[in-house]
Amino acid sequence: MTMGRNDFCPCGSGKKYKKCCLKKESITNISQLPADQFFQLKYQLTIKMLRFLDGNLPAWERLQAISQFKKVQQKETSPKIKEYNNHFWLCYFYTFKNGLRGVEWFDRKANNLSIIEKELLARWVQMRPRLLQATKMETSGITVTDLITKEEFFLPYCESLNRAWPWGISVTMIEPFGEAYCVHGVTSFKSPSLGHELTKIIYQKMDNTGQNYPDVMLNSFLELSESTIAPPQHEEMNYLPAYQEEAAVTLNKPIPLFEDQTPLQLAESGETDVLESWIREVEYRGTIVTKSVESALTINPIRKALGLPLSPFAPKEQSGTVDTMTDQVSVISEEDFVFYQQLGITHETAFYGTDLVTFFKEKTIGKSVGTVKKYEWGLQKFVHFCNQLGELLPNCWSACTQSFWHDMIHSSQDERANKNQSFRSTIRGFTKWLDKNHVSNHSLFVDNVLEAIEEPDQEEPTLVNV
Repeated sequence: MTMGRNDFCPCGSGKKYKKCCLKKESITNISQLPADQFFQLKYQLTIKMLRFLDGNLPAWERLQAISQFKKVQQKETSPKIKEYNNHFWLCYFYTFKNGLRGVEWFDRKANNLSIIEKELLARWVQMRPRLLQATKMETSGITVTDLITKEEFFLPYCESLNRAWPWGISVTMIEPFGEAYCVHGVTSFKSPSLGHELTKIIYQKMDNTGQNYPDVMLNSFLELSESTIAPPQHEEMNYLPAYQEEAAVTLNKPIPLFEDQTPLQLAESGETDVLESWIREVEYRGTIVTKSVESALTINPIRKALGLPLSPFAPKEQSGTVDTMTDQVSVISEEDFVFYQQLGITHETAFYGTDLVTFFKEKTIGKSVGTVKKYEWGLQKFVHFCNQLGELLPNCWSACTQSFWHDMIHSSQDERANKNQSFRSTIRGFTKWLDKNHVSNHSLFVDNVLEAIEEPDQEEPTLVNV
């Protein structure tokens, strides 16, 4: 039987063949996929896995599984992150009554998967969490070190990772991504002080159970996740002043955490390991507060005076503009500041601010009040969605894949049909403008999402990000 371009794809995605598997048939290896197609493949396969679980899992067993993970998320305030974490738990860690994890169950029963989907699913079945620490940062991504195996992996900033903090600790899965790796699931980087604590727990479990490192990480994920999602709190006064003061003041200031000894006294006593742990915590917390690696520049004089290695997180070029962990934030002119306020754009979210304001000015200056209101309404909806994402917000346009646009469009729906039409027109126009100015394909993503909404016979899947 010949498959027509406009027929529904046989993979069951609900999309037309021309916009789904037709694009993939010439690709037989995951490493051949461009970044946007790679994350789109992950998204579509995850949708299929969760649909499979929804169709085969009794409601009582699903509730039982989620209840086990509920304690881990007690201090998580974002409903979206809670939902992502629940999906991750159901797919990769909870063992159901049949003795299988969700991903194993799906792997055994799934039908109509493409060759490349089967390859990706086989990889997911074998993946295990790792205990990782951020040990080097560049403008394009971070290097993490596995604290147990000492392996190093480079993680470029992308859809699954938009920021990390110096020396931060994460318990997460990673998978090959081109010539590097990417985070699989949702992750965050917590206090460096957790590194020693979790390393000790893992080695103890390996000794007590006889299990290897990968098996301990899989079987103890619940316990380890509780530590990384809700880490122990330290008094901020022990760390934060160090990056705000002159080096000479910090070096001679007693530290309550170390029985009021000064950093210089600790250095004279040969307590370099203690000092290194303390200075990493200073750098981690200082960077969170400033949202910039400028704190590393302040820390390096202290490190040098204490005989410690310089921070690998300091920008290579220490003169002129300091690179930040996200795209550079441009200086906003007084003229444009009015437009930033009009659209609700804050300084922290300015990675998209310049483009939104430029597009808004092009479409509204000299136009009618109705035209201004139309674009203002649509772009304010976009900004509101980005503000709601918090740490999940991508750090650049290249990280905004179809799943991002899917969430944005669905969360911005209005009860008034005319408002929806105005919003969709604005977003379509903006993404076409983006493609023209950035050589991207955001308008294709938006068309895919809107086509599923506007065509009644197209099933629109619920977005997840695992």
